[in-house]
Amino acid sequence: GKEVTVASDLFALGLVLYEVFTGKQAFPARAREELARMHRSGPTAPSSHGRPVDPAVDRVILRCLASDPEARPRSAEEVQAALPGAL
Repeated sequence: GKEVTVASDLFALGLVLYEVFTGKQAFPARAREELARMHRSGPTAPSSHGRPVDPAVDRVILRCLASDPEARPRSAEEVQAALPGAL
């Protein structure tokens, strides 16, 4: 319901990365109220789904999915630099 910003784009990137690494949705809610509660509490770590996930990847994804836009990375370049193997 608010303007689209880099922070909202990075949130969307976090959602995609979460599904890529886990095969699951970050916020598997069935109702609006449940979704709002999940957003406030945050998703579980991608590594908690039984697949091996590098701790740095866990951190980056969870930062992208932070409920506070100010806590998210500032750019896609910052996300890339925080991932393993970044140049």
